[in-house]
Amino acid sequence: DFMKLSYIDFIDSYLVDAFNAGFVAAGFNYRFGIGAEGNTEKLTRECASRGIEIVVVQEVMYNGKTVSSTEIRNEISAGNVDKAAKLMGRYYSISGIIKEGNKLGRSVIGFPTANIEIPHGRVLPKLGVYIAVATLDGKKYTAICNIGEKPSVENNYPCIETHIDGDFGELYGKEIEVEFCKFIREISCFDSLEKLAGQLAA
Repeated sequence: DFMKLSYIDFIDSYLVDAFNAGFVAAGFNYRFGIGAEGNTEKLTRECASRGIEIVVVQEVMYNGKTVSSTEIRNEISAGNVDKAAKLMGRYYSISGIIKEGNKLGRSVIGFPTANIEIPHGRVLPKLGVYIAVATLDGKKYTAICNIGEKPSVENNYPCIETHIDGDFGELYGKEIEVEFCKFIREISCFDSLEKLAGQLAA
């Protein structure tokens, strides 16, 4: 039924009635409605007549190619976060509330970490270790981040685990944003926590 909607019905049923939209953004090549009959020209005209502000995002080129959201998602999923950053104009980031972990990073390894859950429905960088930037309380800090499981420790569970350069005390319950700057290596299993600590130091 949704696929059979005309572009006018889509605008009235969804943008106006369901969402009461005051602002709409669309890509330069956006098509919608049955048979892809709606385009940005028609969308601009119809939104203007209904008092809805609209911005059409123009084509962005990089190295002679059109930048697409599909390409960006693919680069992030492959761990090429540095290339994705060039396409996006910023580093890809994930935010979350810092959860209490098993505290091995702080008490045993000597590298305390801020752990957040892996969010549902978000593009996730390839599992592994990344150079990162962490934002806490509005300030940015250099960091190293592990995405995935922690095979070197017991009570292993998948999460986004970030070690921030500095002593921050208790962080549980605070929001953290982690920007992924560069993939370093795959996740490894170490024979001992001492060897893991050595790798983290390196």
